[in-house]
This record gives sequence, structure tokens and C-alpha cells, in this order.
Amino acid sequence: MILHKHTQMYKNKEWLHTKYVVEEKSFEEIAKEGGIVRGTLVRWMSKCNIPMRTLKDAQEINFKRFIPYRNKKWLQQKYYGEHKSLSQIARQIDSSTATVQKWFKTFGIKARPAKPYEGAYNWKWKGKSETGSYIHIYMPEHPRAVRKRKYVPEHVVVMEKVLGRYLDGKEIVHHKDGNKKNNNPKNLQLMKNMSDHIKYESMLGLFAKQLLYGTITDEATQKKLESLFIIFQNTK
Repeated sequence: MILHKHTQMYKNKEWLHTKYVVEEKSFEEIAKEGGIVRGTLVRWMSKCNIPMRTLKDAQEINFKRFIPYRNKKWLQQKYYGEHKSLSQIARQIDSSTATVQKWFKTFGIKARPAKPYEGAYNWKWKGKSETGSYIHIYMPEHPRAVRKRKYVPEHVVVMEKVLGRYLDGKEIVHHKDGNKKNNNPKNLQLMKNMSDHIKYESMLGLFAKQLLYGTITDEATQKKLESLFIIFQNTK
């Protein structure tokens, strides 16, 4: 019988016994191979009556295999590169947090900054922050990145690249389709100030009502839209 990778293997006692007892793999390795989380694996190990290793057994297995927590580069990759916590690293190698802390101290690996982590130290860091309505880019050198605000709205950066200059303090970048995360240059419209932006939104809202409930024909729709953009087109 062929077992499905993500729904059958971890429910099979023989497979679990082979991975855990014969191959001496860690919970982290088995869970990853079975496409499940650690808690699910532990539950099925119990259902299949497979005894868990003692701490001494786990330590002996680690000594027989490559011992990653004694490798400085490996620890730095897990801690700084993958942004794992000490307890997560310990679970991955079936060891204790105290052991990991000991080797961090031995290698002189410094702790990450306190939360909230900034830039590449953030565990969600991908160069951008998508929290809230807008996408922000980590750009501490940007004029708008003052004090603790080291992120700049992506739509601002995109418009500045189109214009070849920084925006002034009054200019507003409008999203034509209403999606504040769609920062394609074709979807962005530059407004001179907030007042113009508010007026434009008001006129656009009125146009939508006329289109839905009024007498505007399909032929006039595009012309009306074009005229609205022209009225508030910023002169370069």
C-alpha cells in the first residue's frame, strides 16, 4: 500500500518506529518529513505506543550524529538567519534550552535586539512590512525615515522613482483602483496636496453614483474618467 506523504505516514506505527528508533531522527525531522507539526507527531507516537527517548538517550544520539549546537556558524544561521528562538533551536536537536544557552555563551553569540525587532532582525523580515493598509519598505536612509520611523510607504518610493525626485511634504499618492497595496506605477496618481485628493475622491464618488443610478452612458464613461484625472494632474 502506498502511503500519502502528508496524511498517512505519521499514522503508521512501523513508519514512525523506523524513523524514530531505527534511523534515530529528531521530532523536528520526522514532523517535517511527514508534513505535520510537532504536537501532532507526539500524539500519534503516543497512540502507537512508541516510547519517547529519555534526555540521556537523546544526548547519546546527538553525540553519535553531528552535534550542531557545537557549531558556531550553524547556531548563528538558526538564530540570526532563520530568526529561531533558543527554545526552537533546542527542540530541533532534541536538546535543552540550557545547553543551547551554554554554547551561545561559549561562542560569544550576542542576543538579538529586544522586541520589536528592526530590519533583518525581525522574524517576519522580507525587506517589506505589510502590516496595516499599506506596504512599507525598510529604508532608514530615506528623508521620511526620521527617529524610529525607518519604514517608508512603498507607493511613495515608487512614485519618487517615476518622478526622479523626492515628494514634498504636501504631495499625496493616490491609488486609482482603491487597492492600497497595488503599487504598480500605472495604478498611482500624484496629487498636489491633501485638499486636491479629497476633492478628487469626492468627485469620483459622485461620478460612481451617477454611473450606477444616473443617466451617464457607457460611451461617456471613459471620457468622464479621463477628465477627472486631467483636472487633478500634477504638473511636473
